Amino acid sequence: MIPNYNFKHNLRENWDLLAVILIYFLLGFFLFKYYLYITGVDGICYISIAQKYATGDFSNAINGYWGPLFSWLLVPFLVKGFTPLFSLISAKTLSLIIGFTTLIGLRWLSHRVEIDETIRKLFVFALIIPILCFAFTELTADLLMTCSLVFCLVFLLDPNYPNNYWNGLICGFTGSLAYFSKSFGFPFFLILFVLFGLFYYFKKFKSDKRVIKNLILGLTVFLLLSGSWILILHEKYGEVTIGTSGTYNYNALGPDVQLQHPMNKFGVIKPPNDKAISGWEDPSYVKLRSWSPFESWPSFQYQLKLIGENILGFITLMFWFSPIMLPVLLWGFIAYLKTSDKRFKWGIMSILVTISLFIMGYLPFFIQARYFYLVYFLSFILGVYLLNEIIERKNFKNHRKNFLLFIFFFLFVVSPLLHFPIMQIHMGVYMNSVKFSEMIITFRGT
Repeated sequence: MIPNYNFKHNLRENWDLLAVILIYFLLGFFLFKYYLYITGVDGICYISIAQKYATGDFSNAINGYWGPLFSWLLVPFLVKGFTPLFSLISAKTLSLIIGFTTLIGLRWLSHRVEIDETIRKLFVFALIIPILCFAFTELTADLLMTCSLVFCLVFLLDPNYPNNYWNGLICGFTGSLAYFSKSFGFPFFLILFVLFGLFYYFKKFKSDKRVIKNLILGLTVFLLLSGSWILILHEKYGEVTIGTSGTYNYNALGPDVQLQHPMNKFGVIKPPNDKAISGWEDPSYVKLRSWSPFESWPSFQYQLKLIGENILGFITLMFWFSPIMLPVLLWGFIAYLKTSDKRFKWGIMSILVTISLFIMGYLPFFIQARYFYLVYFLSFILGVYLLNEIIERKNFKNHRKNFLLFIFFFLFVVSPLLHFPIMQIHMGVYMNSVKFSEMIITFRGT
């Protein structure tokens, strides 16, 4: 028997999602031509690696520095042939799709905390601007890793987490996708997943053995999938490694190098293979002096100096994302200490713990705004959650409620909105005439 499917009812129930899809892709297609030629080293390398996969040159495509997932997802666009321009259009299209998938994931994740449906819909609409900004202004794997981790959190923060073994399995799968996006995803997922498993077992679900089963299932899936890539990297580089980017970037921060990359300082560095476009395609072969903060007292002081500078730098980045991002995080911490509502307390804690772990993972390294997309989105959700709680408890009338919502959402999207037209569209028009000619020379299309 065919189930009774009320199309009109479902259309009315999900009108906001349909509207978001329409607006997102209309704006995306409109902005596409202005951002097409904004790539950077990362984007060019991901495209070049994808071209190698598409032509079957696997030995040169396998790369320990650049995560493979973005290039893998790009291969279906290129497998029937490509030109430099088509490769670039494909990469930007993929980035737009990743952004949309992230938006859907964030909508789903917002249901893991109790928010008024009207406020939730406003939140989803507000996400369109920052996600388009991140998708178009950076052609990197950072948004892809963010997308993977958002879906991981959707299942990890399920209120009925122990009741469904699929939660553990999907957490392991999405965690491996985060690792395939960027090697940072490997240690971050392991720590996050184990830590929440401990929280669940000893605190939230009180020795429920199903939590341990989910933990084992998730870790098994994660280690099997991630381990396959680690074995491939071991075969190529002759050592066990989750990726070479962490080692290279940490050594590049060392007191002897201080981010003076050989590719920039000494001119042309020999590419890692005869089909690579530059030395940046696999910096694993560029040898920098390794260092450790424990090798000497000056090295330890230097590491502390880097962490201090990164803390200040991250505070600055928070204001780049939103002028109220830092106040929201502080507000969340205070609300956690003051509230006696266990449900509210758990919602705040789960977000703050994830944010804190993510930030701490990057503090010893060089930081950039694009590394912290996940922190921005989680801070946004936290702010919505806190604001929703205040509106409900204070029973604000419509005019005051609407004013608060307008100010909050405006302040959370104003920075990405300003960065869109002022900094990037004019640059995109300029790149139309200049950068493409350089890319024609740089790329080795067929």
